[in-house]
Order: sequence, then C-alpha cells, then structure tokens
Amino acid sequence: MAIPYKQIRAVYDDRTIRVYQAYNNVKNFASREERLNAKASGTGILPVTSVRIQWDPDRDLHLQPLKYRAIQIGLSKEAIKLYVSEWIRSITEVTDLATQIHNLVDNQKLEEARKLLPKEKAYPLSQDLKEKIQAS
Repeated sequence: MAIPYKQIRAVYDDRTIRVYQAYNNVKNFASREERLNAKASGTGILPVTSVRIQWDPDRDLHLQPLKYRAIQIGLSKEAIKLYVSEWIRSITEVTDLATQIHNLVDNQKLEEARKLLPKEKAYPLSQDLKEKIQAS
C-alpha cells in the first residue's frame, strides 16, 4: 500500500506520541530545563505564531529523498514553554542506535538496519486538522 504524500507517521499510543528532537546534547537540555520526566498534559490551544508546520521529504536509509513527506514542527514562544514544562513524558538518547543503524547501512546490511527503525504507523487526524496542516 502506497504511503500518502503528506501523512503523519509515528510511534504512539492512547496517551503519547513519540517526537524526535535534534539536539547536540539531550542530557544537558533535559537537566538545564529540569524536565527529564515531565508529566504530560492535555492538548492546549496555542496562538498560530507559536507553531510552524512544514512538510519536508522523508528520507530512506541512504538519506535519499522519498516520494512522500514527513511533517516538521517548529515551536516558538508559548509552545516551547509548554513543550518543556508540560508535554514531555520522557527523553531517550538514541545516538548509539542511530550510529548502529548508520554502520549497518555502510556495511550494506539494510534489512538489519530496517529492523532497528521505529515501527511507525499512520497517526489518525480529524478532517479539520488534516485541512489545517494540509495533510493527505
């Protein structure tokens, strides 16, 4: 089955959704903000200027662009405060896993590398939200 052009794919359950945050030193980020295991909160209403959405090409194991897009969410102002103080349930350092996957790809062990990737599935969106974020 083909993946829709703009679809949110994620690891999630009924209480959380996994997001990936690129940060040079996650431990310093967490300790500085003192929110390593912050309690999750409900969905808040944010000013439009606090959140920026864009759809960038998703990438394969060789970092080549795929035919479908991955959502990129940028936070500012109030959204950052909520992200740090209320929305984070836990932080997991995955640099070692990324290095392991990279090494497998370099050694042409693509199936082994794929097995280590997160098992993402389509995230259900209301029709209203699909329209707002221009999802497929």
